Amino acid sequence: RKVVELVLEHPQKFPRQSLGVIAMGIRHAQRVQRALDEALETRPDLDAFFDPGKEEHVFVKNLERVQGDERDAIILTIGYGKDRGGNLPFRFGPLLPAGGRRRLNVAVTRARYRMTLVSSFGHADMDLSKVKPGTGVELLRHYLQYAATNGKLLADVQTTGLPLNEFEAQVFDALQSNGIPLIPQMGASRFRIDLVAQHPRQPGRFVLAIECDGATYHSSPTARDRDRLRQQQLENLGWRFHRIWSTDWFMRKDEEVQRAVAAYQAAVGYADKSGGSPHGSNAMPAHDTGPVGSNRFAADGERGARPSI
Repeated sequence: RKVVELVLEHPQKFPRQSLGVIAMGIRHAQRVQRALDEALETRPDLDAFFDPGKEEHVFVKNLERVQGDERDAIILTIGYGKDRGGNLPFRFGPLLPAGGRRRLNVAVTRARYRMTLVSSFGHADMDLSKVKPGTGVELLRHYLQYAATNGKLLADVQTTGLPLNEFEAQVFDALQSNGIPLIPQMGASRFRIDLVAQHPRQPGRFVLAIECDGATYHSSPTARDRDRLRQQQLENLGWRFHRIWSTDWFMRKDEEVQRAVAAYQAAVGYADKSGGSPHGSNAMPAHDTGPVGSNRFAADGERGARPSI
């Protein structure tokens, strides 16, 4: 019911944004589709927006069928809930087996600008002792917590503590020695950035994200798709990006250092001119509390807007 309500509101609030709905399971997706079809029978005024012949038509799909799909806005509906006794059965379908974490990661990166999460329970209702570490269920709990904590789960994690690989360490040392103040491995989850360059006169003001891309890793279409969407989302929040490929680095290191220094200087100039830059908790998406009964990730509908719930 809530999902259909949000879908029907969308063309009125965001008529220029394409829309997709992702459900956890096939049956839930079918129920949502039936309910939406019934609701649209009495809304001929929305026929144009829901025209299936449009290039980016509205879709309702289950978690396992959204690879490669992308829309301006996505509604992710969990579909699971508590039983009559108030307990949450740990029957999370496609999130439980191997690959469940990857499936959820794919789903939450399908939105270009706005992600709305609809759930009848919160992260505190999920007891992770009942599932194996590293599953999609564990990631779902973190995602729910991300919404419930107003984005602090991400904003408070400035550095991941993960070690740099040999390539990243070489880049870090070379750029630091060229006067670029860097923070390694900043952020969390899909918003982790390899190296973040700070403003030279304003420590803590982030002006440039530097990604160190290994050729083997980025030969994967899934990885390229995920990173492209992640970069697009962060650029919409004001980030500037610079990429260094391992093959280029090892063949012509000096040229790559000069390119990075030039990108950094341009980013500093842009930050000084614009008077604004990602900083502190604003560096990553942050969220406000949504209505009871749902956690809603959303932006205000304009390109470059900062997400809120």
